[in-house]
Amino acid sequence: MATDSLRAQGLCVEKLYPNTWLFFYLYGAIGVEWQDEGLPPPCYLLHSNAGATIGWQIKGFPGTIKAREYFNDIIARVVITFADYRPQRVQRPDKSLDADAHVNATVAYDLKQFGNLKSLYWRGQKAEKFALVKAGEQDKIFWAIKLYVEARIKQQGEGTPVIYQELEAWAFETFWIDERRAKDKSTLRAKCRSVWNWYDARGWTIPKKESQMTRSERARANAKLKAIRAENAVRSAVQSLKFLNERISIRKVAEYAQVSKSTAEKYLRKLREEGLI
Repeated sequence: MATDSLRAQGLCVEKLYPNTWLFFYLYGAIGVEWQDEGLPPPCYLLHSNAGATIGWQIKGFPGTIKAREYFNDIIARVVITFADYRPQRVQRPDKSLDADAHVNATVAYDLKQFGNLKSLYWRGQKAEKFALVKAGEQDKIFWAIKLYVEARIKQQGEGTPVIYQELEAWAFETFWIDERRAKDKSTLRAKCRSVWNWYDARGWTIPKKESQMTRSERARANAKLKAIRAENAVRSAVQSLKFLNERISIRKVAEYAQVSKSTAEKYLRKLREEGLI
């Protein structure tokens, strides 16, 4: 992979192996927001008049499908967690700016140390009734794209369309893509189109919060969400096992999906009935 291509993906080329840098620009941030989320201290912090560039050095490099998925999960959760600051993944800032930045390149973190990042986007307590697509709440990249669109709508005013090319460019710059895999690009484009079309059909407005549900309604909604998440987790686990050419068993699926064996068996039976396995 060429150096220019690596830089285009936001990598610190000089420290490509064994570590990878992730940099984000947060509009309107003052540089301490990571503390409120319980995240590890940044390895790079640069203030500017309009916001702050924050970066962490991560152990390893996403050279496999599984690793890219893991990195994309963290990137999406950064976007979700700091949605109010319109996070923009950026390349490593020019080293001439290091004199004005707080830099600590001697520390590298495991991705598991970012477990405090928000996993899903909850619209107050009404999220159980709000979804752009069936089970969309399980797709963190989808929600990250959605939040970017909402942030742009708030910035430029409701009723003004977000330029689709801008949205797609942001998604491609933000998430890891293997240029050799056309599926990576087509999947990301499909998510962008889905979100863009949804807001376009609603005149580029942000839905207002729904009225308070009763306790029984909330219980039913929560139960439905729990079932949807479990099924999505099983489906995702099956896809991962297929990619890894591993045998699809109840035990393996339960382990990958982090669900009980009875839950794994239930949805594996459904997948078999659908002819997917």
